[in-house]
Amino acid sequence: METQELILNYLKHKPNSSSKEIFDGLNSVVSYATIKRCLSSLLSEKHITKQGNSKNSRYALSPTFNLFFPINLDE
Repeated sequence: METQELILNYLKHKPNSSSKEIFDGLNSVVSYATIKRCLSSLLSEKHITKQGNSKNSRYALSPTFNLFFPINLDE
C-alpha cells in the first residue's frame, strides 16, 4: 500500500492525529521525513486538513475527501 493511502486510512480511523502519532501508528513502515512530505502533499491536494501550527499540528480527513473516500464493502 502506498504511503499516502496508509496515512489516509490511519486518519479515517483516528482523526485529529499529530504527525508523530501517525508515524507511531504506522509502526515506522516509512521514515518520519517521508510522513511529513506525504502530509504536505495531501494538504496541497486538499485531501486532509491541518489545525494548529508546528508542534501543535493536528491532521484529519477533509470534509470533501470524506465524500469520495473509497468504501470497502468487506468491512
